[in-house]
Amino acid sequence: MNRFATYLKQKDLLIPLYYWSVFLIIYILLFQLFPGKFYSLASYLTQWDGEHYLSIARDGYQMYPCTQNISFTCGNIGWFPFYPLVGKVISYTGLNHQYSLILVSWLSLLGAMIILYRLVILKFDKQIAIASLLSLIFFPVSFYFMAIFPYAFFLLIVTSIFYCIEIKKLIWVIPLTGILAVTYPSGSIIGFVLLYQLIKEWKNYNLSEKLSLISAMIAIGVAIMIYFSYYWYKFDNFFQYLDFQSQPYYAHRMRFPLITIYEALSHLRIIQAVPISIIFATVSVLIFYSRKIPASWQIYMFGILLFTPTMGTCACYYRHILVAFPLFAMIGLSYRSPKRKYLFLLYLIVGASLMWLVFLDRFKTGLLM
Repeated sequence: MNRFATYLKQKDLLIPLYYWSVFLIIYILLFQLFPGKFYSLASYLTQWDGEHYLSIARDGYQMYPCTQNISFTCGNIGWFPFYPLVGKVISYTGLNHQYSLILVSWLSLLGAMIILYRLVILKFDKQIAIASLLSLIFFPVSFYFMAIFPYAFFLLIVTSIFYCIEIKKLIWVIPLTGILAVTYPSGSIIGFVLLYQLIKEWKNYNLSEKLSLISAMIAIGVAIMIYFSYYWYKFDNFFQYLDFQSQPYYAHRMRFPLITIYEALSHLRIIQAVPISIIFATVSVLIFYSRKIPASWQIYMFGILLFTPTMGTCACYYRHILVAFPLFAMIGLSYRSPKRKYLFLLYLIVGASLMWLVFLDRFKTGLLM
């Protein structure tokens, strides 16, 4: 046992494991002790999009005419495949599909926290790494990492990509970027990071490293082509995903992001989840912005923060930005400054307050998508 504890400490696993355990315990208690719409934890964690991911893992992709308007298409074809595919594989162990996906989310969160911790230590130090983990778990909607949504898995993959870039294991970036591209639509943002990294380090990289990054960018397109080709095979429509997402009730059309954000803030009540999340994220960036954060991290962060409004909507913005891990590192940086440490503590207080007063209750009652 002593050897195992020593191993954990040497590998920088114990601290992320501790915070992950506390995070899960607290939220499990919050779900169980304060009743909402459902009676079981699994039901809470399988809402809205979670039902679609579960159906993909259990039954595969399906489409059919909407009952409200048969000219529209309904089904689960608007959700990316890799996360439910992992759950499907886990289910072969005998665990049902629902618990398999929950397990994927929980273990992915642990892995993501371990890698984020190590990544921030490489760039900064242990103190900032711990503060970054706290920033992540105190984000007002961090409970989505527990649910049947791909955010924890996405965070695991994207932090792994940045970690591989940092330690120059670029060959591993190739499969990881392909996986990320078909885990969630915003995964394609990683292409801008890779392009920047390639240009910035062109003189320093050897031929193998250059080819690895170029191949990783190609892998994004290849992965999406394979995904769309499956729709072509099954539904006889290569662009089935795009057709589905372009339907009027999704309102997905490319627009200048600030226009979308302005309309969301002006048309929705300020006490609603979307305006609150936009304001919270914007204020956090303005207060905690630091040029010490690497440019490649910033490209990714702003890409995530602006991706949803660029697609013409701010619906569910609060959870889409969960994977913007450089924001958490940026907030964590403030803890090292004696003059700004109080801002870090204020972030924790405001984050926990918004979680309790705004987001968690709405999630538990089925009002938060």
